[in-house]
Parts: sequence; structure tokens; C-alpha cells
Amino acid sequence: MPVDHALVRALPDTVRSRDLDDWVNWPRNIRQPIDAYFDIANESRAPSLSGYRKTARAIQTLLRLAVNRGRAVRPFGGGWSFSDIAVVPDWMVDTSYLNWIFHVKPEDRTDMYATDGQELFLVQCGTKISQVNRVIERKFRRSFNTTGASNGQSIVGACATGTHGSALGQGGIQNHVVGIHVITGPHNSVWLERASDPATVDDFAARLGADLVRDDAVFNAVLVSLGGMGFIASMMIKTVPIFMLERHRDWLPFDDAFKTVLDTLDFTGVDLPGQTMGQQPYFFLPVINPFDTDEVSVAVQYRRDFDPAHPINYRLDLRRGPGYELLGAIGGLTNAVPRTTPKLVTALTRKQLRPQPESGKSPKTGTWGEMFDFTTPRTNSLGAGIGVALGQVYRTLELLIDEQRSGTPAPVVFACRYVWPTGATLEFTRFDPTCVIDIDGVATRYTDAFLTRAWARLDREGIDYTQHWGKIGNYDPVTVRRQYGDARVDAWRVTRAALLDTSEKKALFASTFLERAGLA
Repeated sequence: MPVDHALVRALPDTVRSRDLDDWVNWPRNIRQPIDAYFDIANESRAPSLSGYRKTARAIQTLLRLAVNRGRAVRPFGGGWSFSDIAVVPDWMVDTSYLNWIFHVKPEDRTDMYATDGQELFLVQCGTKISQVNRVIERKFRRSFNTTGASNGQSIVGACATGTHGSALGQGGIQNHVVGIHVITGPHNSVWLERASDPATVDDFAARLGADLVRDDAVFNAVLVSLGGMGFIASMMIKTVPIFMLERHRDWLPFDDAFKTVLDTLDFTGVDLPGQTMGQQPYFFLPVINPFDTDEVSVAVQYRRDFDPAHPINYRLDLRRGPGYELLGAIGGLTNAVPRTTPKLVTALTRKQLRPQPESGKSPKTGTWGEMFDFTTPRTNSLGAGIGVALGQVYRTLELLIDEQRSGTPAPVVFACRYVWPTGATLEFTRFDPTCVIDIDGVATRYTDAFLTRAWARLDREGIDYTQHWGKIGNYDPVTVRRQYGDARVDAWRVTRAALLDTSEKKALFASTFLERAGLA
């Protein structure tokens, strides 16, 4: 597009306009023509509150320029979502350089968070989960309770879409958040906390250049914001003392005993990999191949005390390994010859999910950040996720497997992750607990067709389910209200209307995704 020289001259010195006509998400299943692309940075590498406020003012300047030109703005971090939740056709803002992490001093915390057993961190919006791990684990010997399976997402993007893990008894990444700084327009920003769980002293918000709002309903709505509540500049997270995990994986019979485990999380009827007498897993992840249902791959991790002598070692490998090309080859082959799908999926699943540890070797142990380090989502992949209540897990899987067998097979597998609710208004893990059935596979036309059939089948069978906001889903107003109920949807929209209290602000943070879901 032609360069808007007046706009470029008006930009703050920490905001750069880039000559890009399209925005492409990381999995590369979305390509969106855009009006403009910006990246924004802090004034220096050394974190400071004065620099933080300057960055917030730069964001507000960019928002003012967008309002004057009638453009919507969409900040994004990792761009990991398979859905179009993170994109608008107007102005895209890359927040990757906004990665300051502040340790919150005891004198800045309320009494309930001022003890030695509590540590809080203010994390800028573009900071990757993997970057947070490196700081809190190495320097402070602290940890997340849980995160997503891979940690290349930004902290805000992960929360906004409801990213979760499979740590038993734990909520999603949102469960760590105790404060949110939201810039709602060119002249307004608020610091949000729960009134029932205040984290910082009363004057802390002013030091960020924000107005203090303590309100449980507002906080819970913004916690899973779907990108529609404003420009979230930072989040404050609580942490726990560092611990370690011990990893095991093996193939187990997919028999009645294991089906009971799926619906109850009662492990007494099965011998889990690496399990000793009375030991319960901290992390539990079964993977079911619909073309090979005699066995199920089961990954478990057991919590261990941190060993002070353990050398924390993160592997940051951004190279694209053979898996990228393999997925592309499988996608091309299954599109052309769909009857090859069952054999290809079975071969790939057995190869990727080999037992761990290998014979004669010790199990891998490490901190949370080591075990769930930075990885990149594979191109040619596609993912959906549905949430169901405990007790409905095997029935839902049974329907999905049957739907696979009733039509042209799609190259997908099903993974079960268990998540507890956090109180967020539109969290898709709203059941207590929720089993998230991830439908992961290769992007082909048969995968698209299967997902459409799967949602229709679950609806016909009366399954009460939700959908992962950041993955492929059926997000229309009727479906969203059926899955969350009028009370939750209305509460979320009331909060959005209160924060974005003018038509200009609403238009500034509008998106096709929100409109399609009936949430704008």
C-alpha cells in the first residue's frame, strides 16, 4: 500500500511502521491483507517504571492516530492461534519487543501477597511464557503451576484465548493472573484487580499511569478478553516455589479400566507409566489414535522437590526439523489418496509417541520451564479443542471416533487434557473440571470436513461442550450463547461496554471474530 508519510512522521520514536501487505499467523493457516503493520519497543533494554509509562504513552499515541483515521487496532504476540481471533484487516501491532519483567517488591504488595512465600511479577504484554520461565526460575527460584504444552505464546495472548495445560488440580494460565493493565483508548487506561483478591497497594496503579479498578466481575471478564477489551499492556502474575517434574510415557490398553480413568481421574484401576505405590501424577495426557484404538499413549509427569544442584538448561531450538516437511508430505498425500490416512497417522503416532524413558535410561527430570520449553507450532498443522465435563469424556471420544469411521478419514488424533476453572467469564474450561479434547492433525480438506461433521454430531447427540477460542471452531452467536449461557455472555459484553464507553473505542478494538461470535 502507499506509504502514509504523515502517519510515519507522527509515530513515537519507539513505534516502527513496516512495509507489509499481509499478516500471516505462525501456523500459516491464516493470511490476512492489512492496512498497516507496526512493531513497538521499549526505550531501552533495562526495565524501568518511567520507561514503562513512556511505552504506555506511545501505545496511546498509536491508538489516537488509529482513531483519527478510522482504523481498528489489533496487538498480537506469538500469532500462534489457529483461529482468526488475533487479526483485523486494519492495523496489526507486534508486541514481541515489549518483554520487560518486573519483580514486584514486598512494599508494593498487599498484606496477603507480602509474605516470603509469595512472589509477584509484572510482565509486559509481548513477553513469551518461555522468557518468563527463564527469569523466575533461574533468578528467583519460582515457577508457574502450569502453562500450555509449548511456551512460545505471549503471556497476554495465552490468557486472552484461554490457553491451558494438563496439570491435575490446576487452572489454565489465567489462574496465575492477579492484575491487568488495560489501555482502553488514547486517553484512558485502568489497572484491574479482583476486589476479593487485591494484589498491590493503592498507589501502585498510579505509578503505571493507570486508574485503579477493583471489581471481580470486570477482572474476570477481561481475564479471557478475546482481544476485545482494549490494549492489554501487562499482567501481574503470582508464582509458586520452584519444583521439578519426572517424565514417563508408554502405551497402555485402551480397555474399560482406562475408559473409567478418562471419566473419573481415578487411577486405581490402571498401572501408569513410572508409577510407584500411591503416587499420583501431577500431569496427565492420554492420546488416542482413532485408527488404532487397541492402545492409548499415556504421558505422565510426577512432581519432585527441586534439587539445588540441578543445572537448569533450556533448549532454544528454532530450526524447523523433519516434522515440518513430514506434515506437509502427509497432507499432500492424504488429500490426493485419502485411503492412506489410517496407516500414515498410525505410523506417525507410533514414531512420535515412543515410550519414555528408553530402555536402560533414566527418566528425564527438569523444572517446568525445562519440560515445557519454547517450541514452534508446525506449519501444515491444524488444531481444534473442545471442553467437556468429567463423566462425558469417553462418550464424546466415542462419538468422534465413530464420526471418523463414518466418513472420509481425516489425519487427526485426540488428546485429553484436564483443566480446572479459574473464574474467567468466558473461559472455555468452565466445567469443574474440564477435559479438553484436542483434535490435532494435518491441514487437509478432509480435516476441515471432519471438524464440521464432528461439531454437528456433538450437537445432535446433546453433548454440552465448549470450544477453544484460539483454535478452529464454530463461533456464531447462537452457538456461543448455548455453550456459555446468556448470563456469562451478557456479563462479558457489559464489561466491554463499560471499558470501551464510546463508539470510537468500540470501533478501535473491533474485529470480525468478535462480530461473528456475537460479542462485539
